[in-house]
Amino acid sequence: MLFFITCIVLLPALAFSMGSPVLPMNATAAFLGEVSDWERVTIYMDDAHPLWGGRRLQLKGTGAVHLEVQKGVTKTDFMRAGEYNFKLSTAEVRGLLEAFIENDFVTIKTPERAGVMDEVRPNISLTNAKGENVTVAKWINDPVPRFDNLYSKLLALQDRQ
Repeated sequence: MLFFITCIVLLPALAFSMGSPVLPMNATAAFLGEVSDWERVTIYMDDAHPLWGGRRLQLKGTGAVHLEVQKGVTKTDFMRAGEYNFKLSTAEVRGLLEAFIENDFVTIKTPERAGVMDEVRPNISLTNAKGENVTVAKWINDPVPRFDNLYSKLLALQDRQ
């Protein structure tokens, strides 16, 4: 019993006091596996729409980012069309993957419904080191807070290009 209390109560407290945040052990943490395997993880986000344009973003666990920005037929000026490659630091990649764990990405459920005409349906995919993939998509008008949190973090990467 004492060993159990030590593992459950004292070790997380010790890790936190040493500056290392303790992440929840949830389905996404199990899906991602050991931190040492995170360099082989890939995040993919796609919100491109033929009318409105959008982005296709691929982030490797190594920090390599490929961003494709598309303009739609409406020719909105909120984005420059093109392809961009840049690199994130190990700490930035880890922060994003920790956000996926904190939001327990692999358990996110979105409303099932038909889309409204011309509505965008962003999707985010997470591929682990074993090559297993989980994709979550939602209609842009449906609030799904855990998805929206991750989506906004990925959209913010566009500012890096």
